[in-house]
Amino acid sequence: MWKIKNRPSSPRGFSLIELVIVSSLLVLVSLAVFSVFSGGLKIYRRAQSHQGLKADILIFLEKMERELRNTFNYSAVNFIGDPEKISFPGIVKKVDAAGGEALAVSRITYYFDSSKSALTREETVFSNTNTASRSGPGISGTKEGFSASDVNFSYCYFKADGKDYSWKDAADGPMAPAAVKIEVVFKDGNKDVRLVRTVLIPISG
Repeated sequence: MWKIKNRPSSPRGFSLIELVIVSSLLVLVSLAVFSVFSGGLKIYRRAQSHQGLKADILIFLEKMERELRNTFNYSAVNFIGDPEKISFPGIVKKVDAAGGEALAVSRITYYFDSSKSALTREETVFSNTNTASRSGPGISGTKEGFSASDVNFSYCYFKADGKDYSWKDAADGPMAPAAVKIEVVFKDGNKDVRLVRTVLIPISG
């Protein structure tokens, strides 16, 4: 008679649900890594596309764009804007008395000082008891060797029908516009360089 030998059972494989879960996690991790590298690559490409420009000017403008995109509606801080000044609510890091860091609501202001040829960023941090104002130079001919000869902000608003839009020289009301156009002119050697950025503001919609 033939004897039937019992074969050892093969190892159990992954189920379809396990494969789907692992694939989903890998996709999420890949997207997070891509997002981080994409942001850095974007800044690098912009820096490389302007020969002779200082990278810190472009990084300063990137920060302005990021803060504009992340602004929000806040009753205590209205959106204010004219051709040479823009002010809006934002979230900044605040250091308390114990040296710890926390997020706080702040008024962020960018303005052009023609007497100093400087584009400056200023923030006023709000707390329950008081406010603390901090300011610092952005593009400054005095401290960084750059001369911003002109700065202009303009503001885009959709019309009542929601199908058309118009650009204005000043912010129209306390709410954020649909977009802000930033124009900066400064010297690169003997020539004037003009940078134009249009920033879409998500909360306006």
